[in-house]
Amino acid sequence: MRLTLATWNINSVRLRIDLVARFLREQAPHVLCLQETKCRDSEFPLAAFHKLGYPYAAINGQKGYHGVAIASKLPLTIIDRRSFCEKGDARHIAVTLKPGGAGGRAIALHNFYVPSGGDEPDPAVNPKFAHKLAFLDEMADWMTTERIAGSGAIIADDITRPCCGSSVTRRSRSKNSIPCATRDRGSMRCATLCRGRKNSIRGGAIAHGIGESPIEGGGSTMFRAEKRARRTQKETRRH
Repeated sequence: MRLTLATWNINSVRLRIDLVARFLREQAPHVLCLQETKCRDSEFPLAAFHKLGYPYAAINGQKGYHGVAIASKLPLTIIDRRSFCEKGDARHIAVTLKPGGAGGRAIALHNFYVPSGGDEPDPAVNPKFAHKLAFLDEMADWMTTERIAGSGAIIADDITRPCCGSSVTRRSRSKNSIPCATRDRGSMRCATLCRGRKNSIRGGAIAHGIGESPIEGGGSTMFRAEKRARRTQKETRRH
């Protein structure tokens, strides 16, 4: 069996459940990883996923911020959640699945929502950027200690990569923003950590998903269509 997986920063799963439904009907991946779900576990729209043919779900949410989830057509076992940097944020969930059925090989799947780091790439003056670096450090150490490297695990994430032309979004083109930051402003350290993070899980697979930006993470045609519709509505109200 060939496993298909999609990963998506949904930026509020309840607000965009219709987009999710359309995507799942059209693409039908076996597994969907979501980041920034922005709802508590009890508020997650499980019924909608069940109707779409995704009866299995693992959720790690919190009110109004962050949140990650995995919806699947395949049974999920060994559901685990890890907190990073002692903040208690809902930024990670892991499951085990067997694409080949009961007799198949078990595969670990980790879904992360990594801190974006804010606009100023200097940990001395920007606590959000310091948090991002600390998160990546702890994440890499944990992957090495727990021997996730080489285990065949799948890592899904929504990490913002600085110092990378493809990461520059419409919202972050100022010279001091993280994606456009110069080397002497600390951004290269974060880029190095991102590369080190990839090396720490060599032997597995990394899945970077549909971003809410039309550039970063490949973009989402449906999200762009939604934005165009909103602009049209605003222009209609003005006239």
